[in-house]
Amino acid sequence: MDFLDKIKKKNSEVIDIVSAKLQTNISLPNLPSFRTNLQNDGRPLVHNAFEDPPEEPKAKPAPVVAPKAKSKVEIAVEECEAILQGILDGDTENVQKKLIQVVVKCDSTLSDPYDMSDMYTKVCKKLSYDGVELPMASINAYLEMFTKRFNPLRCEELLNIVDAYLMTGYAAEYEKGEYGTPIGLYKILSTQLREKITLLAPTQNADNFEFVAMDESILNTIVEWYQDKHEDNESVKEELAELNCVYGVQNDQFFLTSSTEAADILNNQNWDMYRFKMVLFETREVIGFSCKKNQKGEFYINHKSSNNIPDATLAAVAFFRNKEEREKFYEEYAGKNGGENPYYLKPKVHKKLFQKLGSSFHGLSNRVGANPLADTLNKFVELCESKAPEYGYKNIVVNKPATEAEITKWQQDNQIQLPEDYCDFLRFANGFDFTSSSERIAGLDEIMVSNGYVEPDYMVIGTIIGDGTLLCLSKSTGEAYIEDHGEYRCEGKFRDLFEYVIKLAMG
Repeated sequence: MDFLDKIKKKNSEVIDIVSAKLQTNISLPNLPSFRTNLQNDGRPLVHNAFEDPPEEPKAKPAPVVAPKAKSKVEIAVEECEAILQGILDGDTENVQKKLIQVVVKCDSTLSDPYDMSDMYTKVCKKLSYDGVELPMASINAYLEMFTKRFNPLRCEELLNIVDAYLMTGYAAEYEKGEYGTPIGLYKILSTQLREKITLLAPTQNADNFEFVAMDESILNTIVEWYQDKHEDNESVKEELAELNCVYGVQNDQFFLTSSTEAADILNNQNWDMYRFKMVLFETREVIGFSCKKNQKGEFYINHKSSNNIPDATLAAVAFFRNKEEREKFYEEYAGKNGGENPYYLKPKVHKKLFQKLGSSFHGLSNRVGANPLADTLNKFVELCESKAPEYGYKNIVVNKPATEAEITKWQQDNQIQLPEDYCDFLRFANGFDFTSSSERIAGLDEIMVSNGYVEPDYMVIGTIIGDGTLLCLSKSTGEAYIEDHGEYRCEGKFRDLFEYVIKLAMG
C-alpha cells in the first residue's frame, strides 16, 4: 500500500468514527438532509483535503420592492397644489371652476386643509391685485368648510382680502347683504367666522378679567333679584334653570355670568340672543342684559335692565366666551377639584337651589295616595322635579286624573278592556307629556286604537326617544310593547313599561 492509499484509508477511518459518534448522540430522523449528506460522504462534518471543496451556495437576488402607493390624501394634496400653483403662474382661465375643484377635493378628502389655506389665500390676493373678478361662489364654498370643522384662524387673511375687494368694487351690495346672493352669503359666513376667530384668539384682557367659581353670596343675590321680579317660584326656577350658576368672570368692578346656553357655546347662529347677568360689587345691583352680533362678529348690547352698565361689559362678554381662557380655567379647576369639570356641576347646584325654593310638584305627590302604582308614581314625581330645570317647568305637562266614568265609557265605546295597571295610571294622570323632550304617555283621548305604523293587535299609548319609537299595548292580552321601526319588544305589564320610561328619562 503506497503512501497516498494509507492517507485515504486513515481519512475513511476518521469519517467512520465521527459518523458512529454522531449517530449515537443525535436523533438523525429529525435531520433528514444532514443524514443524507452523512451517508453519502460525510463532507459536512470532515472535509477530505484531497477532494474539491463543496460549492458555496449562490446568494439569492434581492427582492424587488414595489414603490409605496400614495394615499388618497397625498393624491388630493398634490392635485390641489398643482391647480393653485397653475393659477399663481398666470393660468386664470376658468378660475371659478378650478377653485371649486380644489374645494370639493378638500372637503371630501382632507381632515384639515394643510398648507392649502396659504396657497388659496395667495391665489385670491393675486386675482384681486390683477383686477380679476373674485370667484365668490368658490370662496363661499371654501369658507363654509371653516365654519364646519377647519380652524377659522387660518382664513382671517382671506376675509380681509375679500372685505377690501367688496368694499372697493361692490360697496352698495355688500352693505345691503341681500339674502340669497353670493355677496349676502359671504356676509353671513364672514360674520360667523370673525366671531369664531375672536373666540379662538388669545385675549388681550386689558380690564384684568379672570374666570372664577361663583361665590355663594353672588348666587343668592341673583336668586333674590329673580324673586323680586317674579311672583311665583316656578317662574324663578325657569330663569335659574338656564343660569350658569357655577362660574363666571370678574374684575374689581363686577361679576358676570351667562343666563342662556347660547352664551356659552361656540357654534350658534347670527340671530341668536346672548343673555347675561351681572352683579356690581359696590352696590350689589343685579343687571340683566342681552347681546347680539354685528356683521363683523362683534357684540353690541341689545337690551339692558339698568343704565348703570359698566364700560367694560362687552370686554367681559368677549373674555367669557373666549375658548382658550375658558379651557384654561376648566383645567385649573379640575386640578384643584379631583378632575371635576365645572360645567357638569350645574345640575347639582340647580337641584340644591330648587330644593330651597320648595317643590313645584307637591300637588302630584298628593295625588299618589293609595294608588296601587304608588312606588312607580313617586318615582315619576321625582323625575318631574329633577327634569323641570332642564326641560323647563312649562314643558312638563301632567294632566288631571281621569274619572272612573271616563275610563268605563272609553272601554265601552272602543270594545277594549284596558289593563288595570294602565287604568291606575289614568286615575293619577290622564296622560303626561314632556314637550321639550320625547317622553309621553297618552291619556284616554290620545290613545291610537288603530295606527298604520303598527300591527292591528296593538294600540299606541305613547312615544320615547323621538325617532319614531312607540309605546304600545296589546288589545288581546294587555301586555306592553315597545315598537321600534317594525320590531316589537315585550316589556311585560304596563307598570314595567312605565318604569322603563322613567329610567330612560332619568338618563
